[in-house]
Amino acid sequence: MDRFKFHFCFMFLFFILGMPLRVQAEQDVDTVLILNSYHQGFAWTDEQMEGIREEVKASGKELGIYVEYLDWKKFPTDHNEKGFYDLIHYKYADKKMDVVICTDDSAFQFALKYRDDLFKSAPIVFSGVGETSYEELVASRDNYTGIMQVMDPYGTILAAKQINPELNTIYVIYDNTKSGKTIGSECVEAANQISENIQVVLLNNLATESILEKVWAADENSIVLMTNYVLDGKWVYLSQEKFCEQVSKVSKVPIYHLYHFGMGHGILGGDMILGTIQGTEAARLALLILSGTDADEIPILNEDTNQMMFDYTVMQKFGISKSELPQGSMVINEPPNFFEIYRTQIVAAIIVFIVLIAFTISLLFYIHKIRSMQRKLEENHEELTQLYEEITASDEEMRAQYDEIIEAHELLEVSNNKLLRLTQHDTLTGLYNRHYLYHVLDVILKVNQMPCALYFLDLDNFKYVNDTLGHTLGDTLLKEISDKMNGIMKDGIHLVRLGGDEFVFFYENISDKKEVEEFALKILSVFEQPYQIEDNALLISGSLGIALSPDNGKSVEILLKNADMAMYYIKSRGKKGYYFFDDSLEEMMRDRVGIERKFASALENNEFFVVYQPQICPEHESICGYEALARWNSEGALISPLKFIKIAEESGFIISLGEWILRKACTDIANLNRESNKEYFISVNVSVIQLLQNDFAEKVIQIIEETKINPAQLILEVTESVFMESSEQIKEHLIKLREKSIGIALDDFGTGYSSLAYLKDFPITTLKVDKLFIDSITNSEEMDNITDTIIQMGHNMNMKVVAEGVEAENQVLYLKKSHCDLIQGFFYAKPMVFEELKRFVSTF
Repeated sequence: MDRFKFHFCFMFLFFILGMPLRVQAEQDVDTVLILNSYHQGFAWTDEQMEGIREEVKASGKELGIYVEYLDWKKFPTDHNEKGFYDLIHYKYADKKMDVVICTDDSAFQFALKYRDDLFKSAPIVFSGVGETSYEELVASRDNYTGIMQVMDPYGTILAAKQINPELNTIYVIYDNTKSGKTIGSECVEAANQISENIQVVLLNNLATESILEKVWAADENSIVLMTNYVLDGKWVYLSQEKFCEQVSKVSKVPIYHLYHFGMGHGILGGDMILGTIQGTEAARLALLILSGTDADEIPILNEDTNQMMFDYTVMQKFGISKSELPQGSMVINEPPNFFEIYRTQIVAAIIVFIVLIAFTISLLFYIHKIRSMQRKLEENHEELTQLYEEITASDEEMRAQYDEIIEAHELLEVSNNKLLRLTQHDTLTGLYNRHYLYHVLDVILKVNQMPCALYFLDLDNFKYVNDTLGHTLGDTLLKEISDKMNGIMKDGIHLVRLGGDEFVFFYENISDKKEVEEFALKILSVFEQPYQIEDNALLISGSLGIALSPDNGKSVEILLKNADMAMYYIKSRGKKGYYFFDDSLEEMMRDRVGIERKFASALENNEFFVVYQPQICPEHESICGYEALARWNSEGALISPLKFIKIAEESGFIISLGEWILRKACTDIANLNRESNKEYFISVNVSVIQLLQNDFAEKVIQIIEETKINPAQLILEVTESVFMESSEQIKEHLIKLREKSIGIALDDFGTGYSSLAYLKDFPITTLKVDKLFIDSITNSEEMDNITDTIIQMGHNMNMKVVAEGVEAENQVLYLKKSHCDLIQGFFYAKPMVFEELKRFVSTF
């Protein structure tokens, strides 16, 4: 609710400050109001606006144009509609609109609904409205016209089937907006029309990470079909262009799209609708109305504004030739042919050749003339002498022309060298570029068939440098890092900048793995000292993946893919290091995908369960509470929490799983306390992913109210690494929960990042001493002192101290002597299911 209030207030303030989004408005010209359904910067909307502007400009007609954005993709609510209504009413109450142009469904629906109230019954021109949406929006024709949006998933799928006759699976990506679901249904219907053997997999309900995993696992007879996708399955807003690039980066199969704005971002192609044509036609219809034509007399256009279009770069990636494409397809990004590349040089060479021919003909002519004069020498010696002088002058002139030709040839050679450098080098850093890697180094690798190493380097967290300090400073940092990396180069090593913050080292003729590792350490040494950029000391690190040839691949493309996989593995282990590719990475990825696929059905099939381990008060030898621990029985086999919890966190599934565990634990402890007439507390682990959710605190309070547990009997356990993620946001959640009397325990204390500053700043009520210290009790005087210090420090800060992992009697005696508040471990009891726990409580 607060987000929508802010959105409206921002638009209102923008108007009050006198900065309306308008191009031109005067009293003596026709006025046009353009209502866009979506936000500025949304590619589809920007394309339609471009078409409108170009058509108006081409007409030469002077218009007063106002532009507004409903922003319905991000805020599809009645509250947003009311705020937009108030804004339009306030800004344009005293203005008469001659035409209202609406791009897409939401703006058209808004204009129809409020036309009499806001626009004084002005005629309406719409664009980008599908046939299904049109039929739902209007009952009869009333002073409007427009151009329909004709989607053609049938043509795109048919083209994909023509390119790969073995096509058997289509992964359709669309969002859960109304328009997204409509397009998704049309895709399914089109696939069924083409072949009943094509399986359609719908990805609209998945989070971004899950979609990427699905695409990565697709087999070679599959395609990905992207449509309208700006909100993922968790309703998180996405940039369509960036999401296209994310999908193309992991996809091993071609990606098709129904919208033109997907081109240039890793999309192969498709029968695409062009927003610029929609905008152009809408503007043309508006100009007809302004010229005096009644809107109802102008037929609604239902024309095909699509173009079968393919990206040559992506075609090359998948080995697709132009002959495989449907007839009439447009191919973009196709490199020019030899004549187009060297047009200037060829023309110059032809001119030179013509000059040489002319020179030869002239020379032959003068030779003939000389011979004629020689024959006449005896008749007219004076004439012969004069003619000789003319020949001498002509010869000098030809020599001068020849010198000019030589000079032109030398200039042409210099230009060729400059052009060659531009095609093979990065303009920012001066390093070799991607073209050099694929067209020069790949040839060297395949021809020489030598052992080599390819290092894939990605700078850690470089995005934050650009976001916080600006791209100019980021470019300066990239140049300094490039200069420093150049300083460690030697013969046989090539340094390439792939783009952004990604670099590749290509090491020829390696002797052994040790040599490769030594150079990897040299690369990482570049980041040991901070970089001084202007007034900023920037300490940056890098993650390095390494692939060896021929073991890990015999082409640059395969080596780069495998090194990329190794690089992402080292990032998942904490970044800042290097790792060699091995087959286990692919196996690990397959295991991860398998576990992730089982998550949703596992929760539905009650495969997860909770076990409880008692926490004992040593002073009275009585049970005070329990820790709830998650377990998973998948198809009769227990999967270790150490394995599935991390994957659940990385995929986002931990949000649903964590909520289920918390509700289950609160329900069980409430029942146990009611049956035994006790006041046991329950301690539940929460992940940093849960804590980073905006509604985490509200969700916990809601579960407490539903299960009717006393808030003081709930303790949430967090790990020390939580404080390093987003301390302010997490701190707000914990303070709000602590105000409700909920306890906060710091788990595994002493093994991570904790400091006294964090303990003072955060509302921690309990310290849990890690098993590492407990195992060393009575075995190491130094560790005993540390354990005593932790217990004493916790008491001094009014915190309870829990020792976990206690397994021996001497440990219990020592902890009692040290006045530890609670003891948890196998010495008293192992974790047990709820029914077993109730029996244990009755006999303890």
